Amino acid sequence: MRTVKSLARNAKGQYEITIAGDDGVTAPFRLSEDLVVEFRLIVGRTVDEPTYARFLKELDVDGLYDACLRLISRAARTSREIRAYLSDKTSDPVLADKVYAKLLAKGFVDDRAYALSYVDYHFGVRRDGPVKLRFDLEQKGVYRDYVEEAVGSLEDDAVHRNLAVLFDKKLPALRAQPREKACQSMKGYLYRKGYEAGVVFAYCDGRKDDFPAGEEEDGKAAADLAKAKRRLRDSALDGYALRAKLVAAMMNKGYRYETIKRVMEESETDASENDRV
Repeated sequence: MRTVKSLARNAKGQYEITIAGDDGVTAPFRLSEDLVVEFRLIVGRTVDEPTYARFLKELDVDGLYDACLRLISRAARTSREIRAYLSDKTSDPVLADKVYAKLLAKGFVDDRAYALSYVDYHFGVRRDGPVKLRFDLEQKGVYRDYVEEAVGSLEDDAVHRNLAVLFDKKLPALRAQPREKACQSMKGYLYRKGYEAGVVFAYCDGRKDDFPAGEEEDGKAAADLAKAKRRLRDSALDGYALRAKLVAAMMNKGYRYETIKRVMEESETDASENDRV
């Protein structure tokens, strides 16, 4: 027979007990409250050898189960992530299955709830788009029906509100770019955030007036043209070769050919007038 000699709860919420055999040798254990309750391990209780042997087996499950709970307490995990963690922690598939079944029964593994919570945070706080959300959840091993339920619940109005927030936040960083390049940069940014290309393009085209335009863009183009001319001032290029080089430099900056042509003609006109003076 075995007898429980001591029982105390530590700062981490676990129980530390000592169990003594008939020979007086005591063995210390650390276990969860669940196991204490299951085996009714109060001080003075005696257990027979078959029960003690079963206790030792359950102790392995208990320790791994507790490790999984600590993992989950830091961040929610999908069933695939829990399975992978168990596989790393033990080479015994029977033990892993027991722990997984216990987590499942206690509600600590719930991919449907995980998907809903993930979308709620990553769409509502990080403002990731539906495409990225689907991809990320599927990479985590979440069942596709759960993914579609969570992502499919997003309303078009909510998607457009997110786009508006992201657009307005990004726009100041694009003010120095030509209009077309700024628009393309914005589209690329929103697309990478996980929004469908068609939705992104339609939204950005609908807000084209918010990008640099007209005289503002011409002013930027004129300044960039002047810089390009200064860089090429000491080159041996002239005539058509110089003009082609300038056009290429301006197009690389994102200016449309129509804008480049107009600004270059204005620059040449100003130069001619200065020469006459």
